[in-house]
Amino acid sequence: MHQKLGITIILVSHSMEEIADIADRILVMNKGNVEMFDTVENVFSQVEKLLAIGLNAPQISLLMYRLKGRGLKVPTNIYNVKKAADILNQALRK
Repeated sequence: MHQKLGITIILVSHSMEEIADIADRILVMNKGNVEMFDTVENVFSQVEKLLAIGLNAPQISLLMYRLKGRGLKVPTNIYNVKKAADILNQALRK
């Protein structure tokens, strides 16, 4: 929305899927301190850090993280279902 209209919106939410769909950048706070401030892709690729402070990553990010942990060569910075499906199709063809 910032790029289209030139405005900034601050959204407070615990719904990671909602944030993944609409945000360009994410500020993650923990006990009043800034833990992360980066692009959606970079924040959601840090699944362990999110879990450690009591937040979940989007379900797709968690899936990619767990698949990588089981040895599948997939990136962990995926938070979009379509992108994940494309990457998983490619990975499973190898």
